[in-house]
Amino acid sequence: MIEITRMHPMKMIDALIKLVKDSIFIIILLFILNIGSDVSTLIKIFRVVFFIYITIKLCMIVIEWQRTTYEIKDETIHIRGGLFQRTHKTIPLYEIQNITWDTPLYYRMFQLTSLKLETSAASDSATVKLEAIKTDRAQQIEELATHFKAQDISTDTDMHEEVTEAPSQTVNSNPDAYAQLEGTAPILSEKQRTIHFTPTKKDLIKASFLSFSFLALIPLLAVGYQNLEQFIDVDKQAEGVLAFLTQSWIITTIAIILLIVIALVFGIVHTFLKYGKYEIASDEARIFIHRGVLSEKAFSIRKANVQAIQITQNPLKKLLGLAEIKLISAGSMDDESDDVRTLYPFLPIKHANNLMSALLPHLPMKEATEKLPKNAFYLRMIRVPWLLIIAAALIIWFKSNWWPAIIALFIVTYASRLFAYRNTCYIWDETGIHFKMGGLWTQHFITNRKKIIEIEIEQSWFQKKLGLANITTVNRVKPAHQESLEDIPIEAAHHFKQWYVQRYNDVEVKIEAD
Repeated sequence: MIEITRMHPMKMIDALIKLVKDSIFIIILLFILNIGSDVSTLIKIFRVVFFIYITIKLCMIVIEWQRTTYEIKDETIHIRGGLFQRTHKTIPLYEIQNITWDTPLYYRMFQLTSLKLETSAASDSATVKLEAIKTDRAQQIEELATHFKAQDISTDTDMHEEVTEAPSQTVNSNPDAYAQLEGTAPILSEKQRTIHFTPTKKDLIKASFLSFSFLALIPLLAVGYQNLEQFIDVDKQAEGVLAFLTQSWIITTIAIILLIVIALVFGIVHTFLKYGKYEIASDEARIFIHRGVLSEKAFSIRKANVQAIQITQNPLKKLLGLAEIKLISAGSMDDESDDVRTLYPFLPIKHANNLMSALLPHLPMKEATEKLPKNAFYLRMIRVPWLLIIAAALIIWFKSNWWPAIIALFIVTYASRLFAYRNTCYIWDETGIHFKMGGLWTQHFITNRKKIIEIEIEQSWFQKKLGLANITTVNRVKPAHQESLEDIPIEAAHHFKQWYVQRYNDVEVKIEAD
């Protein structure tokens, strides 16, 4: 049990930093680009309005921190807050699906972190954040949420995929709170976790090139150029520098090499700060992903809550034998935590197969072997290329002398269709379902029958004539994840329907086992 506690005062500093980041454009516009005493009256009015806005926001930050508290009692997390209207959010421990840690550098100095707890519910309270809390308190909450198993947890069919559990050894918890439990899984310390992957220096250097992080130097140079322009005549100085650099091919070559080295070093440092100390680990029940050097992020998810996985490859990664693996889980799928749900984006494909087999045995890796029929190739080739037509019309209307670009677009469009046809394959059986799609960019989707909550089969007029159909699967995430496979034989679509009907037997076996 955790008594009523207020967030650490650093929460106000964090809110202030976010306020400055959100207002940086206005700050640059009002105080940097319009520096000096000869600004217009309109700018002065906007500055006054901005100061009033900032003052109100600062007051709201202080009030919100003072009125926000959290506690754990009766097997539930309670968060109370609100500025003008008092709110009370509750989230049962056993409903927590995913846990995300976010620890910026200024939090680490005070041994603080932010904890985001996600459930699969569709309400506004499905996700709660505990910001600026002590790391030991966050660890205690994660242990409670991870290994808590209430008596009515059997109503969630996904939870029956877990291993047999033993009595909990959790410390710093209320013994009375566990008196009504069937039992919880033993808590494993970080030393007891199995570490499956940590990138080497070679992996990080390779990632810095494949992520093109060195290109992030360009906007930084652009911002610096705009700021310097307020104080010195940058254009005039640039003309002098350019004249110096072009006076000799030796100086020009050295300058180009130096610029490339700076960009590469910047990219390597940027990648190291993001993916340094990267770690993929697991215990019997959960997967743990950790990354970051200065600012850290961590994500943990129950293995049983992983609904599907996506393995994607762009042309460069295919050439180098690398892949990116994303976990599709039962919790909220927002953009903020999307990057931590992704396993290391530059995994060697052979290592990725072994890693998935170790982390998610209920989603076995298998090669998709069923190809699309020739009718699917004919249909894809006769479909109207609307984007090509629109692009060609714009080129002819505005830049008619660019007509060779239309030929290039035509070749790219139909080559992509050809590659997509040749690369699309599928298979489904008792172990799972595998869709592999795409041309130059490929995606391998893997799930199993128990994780699919809905399927759909549809046909267009042309598909009926050619004996083809589209199938779509739906996995239970928020929002629901749909995956479609186009232009398969109608006989295969009917077989897929019969295969999915057998899901009832899987669920029935689970219920009888209880």
